[in-house]
Amino acid sequence: MAIAPGTIIADRYEVIGPLGQGGMGEVVVAKHLFLKQNVALKLIRSDARPDGDVLKRFEREAHIIARLRGENIARVLDAGQTEYGMPFIAMELLTGEDLDSIARKTGKLPVDVAVRFVMQACEGLAEAHVMGIVHRDLKPANLFLTTKLDGTKLIKILDFGISKVAPGVLSDSSGAQVTGTTTTIGSPAFMSPEQLRSSRDVDLRTDIWALGVILFRLCSGRFPFEGDTITEVIVKAMTESPLDLQSLEPSLPKQLIEAVDACLQKNRDHRPINVGALARMLAPILEEEGDGYADRISRILGKDIANDPTVASGDRSNVRAAILTAESSSRSARPEPRKSYKRTLHLAAAAGGLVVLSLVLWLLRSASSQTVSVSPQATTRDATVSEKRPAHSPTTPQEAPRPDAAEVSPALMKPKPVIIRNRKKSPAPTSANQDDLFDNRR
Repeated sequence: MAIAPGTIIADRYEVIGPLGQGGMGEVVVAKHLFLKQNVALKLIRSDARPDGDVLKRFEREAHIIARLRGENIARVLDAGQTEYGMPFIAMELLTGEDLDSIARKTGKLPVDVAVRFVMQACEGLAEAHVMGIVHRDLKPANLFLTTKLDGTKLIKILDFGISKVAPGVLSDSSGAQVTGTTTTIGSPAFMSPEQLRSSRDVDLRTDIWALGVILFRLCSGRFPFEGDTITEVIVKAMTESPLDLQSLEPSLPKQLIEAVDACLQKNRDHRPINVGALARMLAPILEEEGDGYADRISRILGKDIANDPTVASGDRSNVRAAILTAESSSRSARPEPRKSYKRTLHLAAAAGGLVVLSLVLWLLRSASSQTVSVSPQATTRDATVSEKRPAHSPTTPQEAPRPDAAEVSPALMKPKPVIIRNRKKSPAPTSANQDDLFDNRR
C-alpha cells in the first residue's frame, strides 16, 4: 500500500507524493516540517514483511552513504524509524532522470557524453573503493543525471543497498555481511562472472565489469551478452565472448573499444585494476577534460590508506596496487611534455657562454706561453730586397761592420722590411659570434 500524501513520518516529514516503488520499499517526496526542505524519503512499506537481512541492508545503506562525501554520491540527510517500526532514509531530492530512462528514449548517447558520465561515476566510485566499499549493482538505472547550479550536468550514484563492505569499515553490526556464500544479488545483465557465481566473492573489479557493460549499452544501444531469457544471458556472460562492439559501431574511437574490451575480461586479473586505470584509458577521448577527471580520480585513490581505519587491512594491498597501476598507466598514456622555447633558449645561451669563456681562456694561455723565433732560413727566404744581401749579413740584433759610404749602393742605404709570417691569433669572439653559437643550438 502506497503512503498517502499528508502522512507524517517520524514527527518531522510530511509526505507530498510518490517518486518510485519497488518490491518492499518505495521512495516519496516529503517536506521537513521544521527546515521546509523537500527530500527524497526512502522507506519500507508498512504492509511489507521484510526479513532480517533486508532490514540490515537498508540500515547499512544509510551508514555507508553517510560516510561518502563526494559530489557524485547522492547525500544522506537523515535516517530513523517510522511509527510502525520500519527504517527510512532521507536523501537529497534530485531533479533529473536516470541514464536508463534516457537510453530507452534515445537508444544510444554520443560517445563524449557517455564517456563523461562514466568518468563521473568512476570519480564517485573511487572514494567508495578506497574505503573498501564495492557497489555490486551498478547499472544505468542507478546513475542519476542532474544539473548543478552552474548548469553543468552531474552524475549521482544511487542505491548502495547491496554493496559489499570490507570488515571494519562500519563500526557496528550494520557492517556485517548479509549475503550467503552462494547468494546471487544484483542485476544479471551487468554482473561479472564471479558475481554471478557468488556475490560474496567479489572485489572492486566487479564494478569495473559493470562500467564496461554500461559503456557498451550507452554507446551502442545493445548489451554485450543478449538472450531471450535471464538464464541465457547469464550463461553467455560466464562462458562466451561479448558481442563485437567495433562491428556494431565502427565509428567508435579505438580507446573506447579497448577500454570496454578490458573491462569485460572474464578473468578479473586482466581487467583495469581500478577506476583510475580505466579513467586513464578513456581520458584521450575527452582530451584535456579527460585528463582532469583522471587526475582527480588518481588523487582520490592516492588517499593515505596506511593509517586509515576505514580501510580493512586485507584490502590495503589491493588499493596500493591499484594506485600504482593507475600511475603507471598515466605515465605511459601521457605524451612527453614539450619544452618551452624560452627554456630551450636559456639552456642554449648558457652552453654558448661556456664555449666562449673556454675559448677566451685558451687564447690567453696560448698568448702568454707563445715565443716568436725567427730561423735564418725564414729570414733569408722571407726577406724582400731588390739586390742580393751580402752573405755575412747578420741575423741577430747586433751591430754589423759598417762599409764605406762609397761602397754602399743607394738601394742598400734604405732599410728593407722583413716580413715574418707567424701563426695568426684568433680574434676574440664578438657579440655576433655569440649569437651564431646560440642560433646553432636552437
